[in-house]
Amino acid sequence: MTITTTTDPRADRARFIASTASQWLKCRTLAGKRYGVPSQSQPGRYFLVDTRTCDCPDAQRRGLPCKHVVAVRLHVARVRAEQAQREVVTAA
Repeated sequence: MTITTTTDPRADRARFIASTASQWLKCRTLAGKRYGVPSQSQPGRYFLVDTRTCDCPDAQRRGLPCKHVVAVRLHVARVRAEQAQREVVTAA
């Protein structure tokens, strides 16, 4: 018996990108807080990303959340969870 699983390649790449969040640039724009997320295919290139938008070619072409947006969402969720955990520990 063979068991196969399918995963979304973009989600896999997003998880990897999120794990590198310490290398991201943090930016404040008129639109709010954004991140400079490094390109995986073009060294030295960064994409301007928030939880809804990205200026990478994939996001511009598809009009859907790209791996960079998903990575930022994962990062923001992790940071919020860590902050909530610290607040619980502090309140105890």
